[in-house]
Amino acid sequence: MDDLSFSNLLTGKTAIITGGAGGVGSGISRVFGSNGCKVLIVDINAKKLKKIEKELSDSGITVKTCKANLTKTAEMKRAVNFALDCFGHVDILVNCVGGLNTKIGLPFTINNDEDWKLMYELNFKSMWGMSREVMPHMVKRKYGKIISLSSVAPIWNSINSPHYTVFKGGINHLTKTLAKEYAKYNIAVNSICPGYLWTDLWQNLGTQLKEKAESSPKMASMLKLKLKKGKISAFEVFKQRTIATTPMGIEQMPEDIGNLACFLASDKARYITGQVICVDGGATL
Repeated sequence: MDDLSFSNLLTGKTAIITGGAGGVGSGISRVFGSNGCKVLIVDINAKKLKKIEKELSDSGITVKTCKANLTKTAEMKRAVNFALDCFGHVDILVNCVGGLNTKIGLPFTINNDEDWKLMYELNFKSMWGMSREVMPHMVKRKYGKIISLSSVAPIWNSINSPHYTVFKGGINHLTKTLAKEYAKYNIAVNSICPGYLWTDLWQNLGTQLKEKAESSPKMASMLKLKLKKGKISAFEVFKQRTIATTPMGIEQMPEDIGNLACFLASDKARYITGQVICVDGGATL
């Protein structure tokens, strides 16, 4: 009988997790490591890399780290080559690099060329670039899993962050294209669209929205935020947005994304490819 258990789903597997020291990425790194995966965490933040490496290694997880700027093609190549040197092969790639700039919540015409370039490099270039770098190795072995973190923004057709929405939508479309092109090589490609998550990204966004809401009652009303004595915390912004837009009305944690990513990366999900899966408490229903 086949193994029907759901423990140690990734035993013997190796993974590159980009942005793996950040909020969502660190949650994925923890879940993967706890399920027996050897992980290479790639991130631009050396301090966070050191912290997550110690945490995982102290838990008995095989973990390597690589500081790299994945908006640069040469850095992508270096990261993949380092993974091959460490593990001999790469079974799984998780694309978790992403982010927003300070011009969130502003009209389309306010965002300049540099804003679009930054959002492209952070949210799309790193995804297709890293996928391109690992693909030949996966094709050669006739096995691979690529999981990319997208967003509910393109599903909502979010306004006032057009560059972010466009490039996250690009991830979803490229996911389907790659899944179809490389299915014959037993390579599964899927993307995950998180809803509201309390991470560094949302803390920064919450701070920006807090400042806007506190600037005038009209702005607070437009943002649908309730202030107390004219003030609101970044976390309260996050909480109110979550309750207002999520049928389940509960906060989501990075490990919730990690659990789905772990399943998709496992052989239990061998017949799942080309899917764009929302993990959002029902926000997109």
